[in-house]
Amino acid sequence: MATAVVVALVVARCCMPLARAAPVLDPDMGVLESLASEWSEVNGTSTWSRGRDCESMALVRCDGDGHVIALNVVHRDPHEIYLPETITGFTHLTMLSITDSFLIGPLPAAIFTMPNLKHLNLSHCVLSGNLPDAVGLATGLQTLDLYYNQLEALPASLGNLTTLTHLGLGHNWFFGSLPDSLSKLSSLVYLSANRNGLNGSIPQFLGNLHRLTYLGLSDNTLSGSLPAFLGNLSSLVHLSASQSTLSGSIPEELGNLHCLTYLTLSHQKLSGAIPESIGALTNLEYLDLKFNRLTGTIPASIANLTRLTELVLSNNFLAGSLPAALSALTNLEEVSLEYNQLAGSLPSFHHLSRLSRLKASNNYLTGRAAPFPECLSPDRTSACPHDCLYPPTESDIHGNCLVGSTFSCEGWQKSSHECRLFCGARPLTPPCSGHGVCSFEPGEYHNMPAMGAQCTCDEGYMGAAGTCVPRGSAFVWAALSALQAPRNLLLLLVLLPLAVLLLLAFSLPQFLRRFKNKPHAARYFFSKKAVAARRAALCVEVTS
Repeated sequence: MATAVVVALVVARCCMPLARAAPVLDPDMGVLESLASEWSEVNGTSTWSRGRDCESMALVRCDGDGHVIALNVVHRDPHEIYLPETITGFTHLTMLSITDSFLIGPLPAAIFTMPNLKHLNLSHCVLSGNLPDAVGLATGLQTLDLYYNQLEALPASLGNLTTLTHLGLGHNWFFGSLPDSLSKLSSLVYLSANRNGLNGSIPQFLGNLHRLTYLGLSDNTLSGSLPAFLGNLSSLVHLSASQSTLSGSIPEELGNLHCLTYLTLSHQKLSGAIPESIGALTNLEYLDLKFNRLTGTIPASIANLTRLTELVLSNNFLAGSLPAALSALTNLEEVSLEYNQLAGSLPSFHHLSRLSRLKASNNYLTGRAAPFPECLSPDRTSACPHDCLYPPTESDIHGNCLVGSTFSCEGWQKSSHECRLFCGARPLTPPCSGHGVCSFEPGEYHNMPAMGAQCTCDEGYMGAAGTCVPRGSAFVWAALSALQAPRNLLLLLVLLPLAVLLLLAFSLPQFLRRFKNKPHAARYFFSKKAVAARRAALCVEVTS
């Protein structure tokens, strides 16, 4: 019985006519028609003059009473458009979004007087001039996105937007420092000021914005030290402060940012050691400290960063050996350690099946060059039936002194046993095939010249052309190896026609002299009868 009642209610609801939204009211309809004439080049605005049905209008959303509450315009056409003050006639508008558009000119101050405006997105436009002081009048604003424009000045009145949770100021021409009035934005969750001309030190008030989860300060001209008060932002998930002139050490207090997943402090002048507290960032997935002046060793606590996918420490002065714990970070996809002073051997990356890029060039690494995970099938789901190792898609370990056997297994095919030697910038790769192993030439390891290598071959084989071949066939192997070089092959292709031409040049005159003044003799020489006679004479010589 209950089931029948439910079915009846569902059928009744399905059969009921859908309630249509109220037609757009006169004041808002007038604003739409005015905008349609101003923005005649914008796709979709022509639907604003075909009636009052909001549901049939593009780019517009209305409430149940017929008020326009949202306007979402994307204008990728190269025709320029302006933001007219008539748009303030939408008294119930809560969201205004004009993005990826050729919206030019200064930002009208009147736009911030709209009483119900909560979300304003004018990113990826060509707005210029100063951000007007009137921005402080939009006290109900919750999100303000002004990315990718040419705006120049930040007014102190921004501090009046106490309900603001999202502030995007990146990729503009803002100079000076962030106004201190931003300290009043206690609800702020997202703050991006990347790629501007901000200078001075990182303002102290940022340490009091405890709800921040995203802080972007990269690509500015900030100076001074990386402040310890950033460690107060316990909710921070993303911190980017690269491409400036920050100096000093990395504060231990950054270890308090337990929610952090993304940290980049690259291209600065940071010095000193990487703090041990970095190991407390157990949610970290991306760490980039490249192009600094960091010294000391890579801290062992980095082993705690089990979620790390990218580790970038290149172009510093880091020394000591690589922590063996790196091989336990099973989520690593990229490791970049080049241009440091790291010594010792590469740790075994046996378990790092996700590793696709390894860069450790130009260090002082020694030992075996086989730090790669086990070879898997092409889909990397099951073990390859060969005894081989699977190198990352991109690996660069030149500029060290490494020797070892590396194998590759692409499509279940095992490559030949190959010895790779790296010393300086020139790798030498003499294959020893399956009948020997590679070894250093005595006395050349410590001098670090462009090192040679030799093959210690099995019994019955001998070294030739950098490989192990059966005794007695060394000359053939050497010749074939020489022809494998592109330069030698090109030389052969050039010399062979020249040799044919020289042969013709010497033999043709003799041939012509023999049959000079005897054209009938020349014709006879090439006749079928003459060819048959010469063949018969040859057969007589062979049988006798």
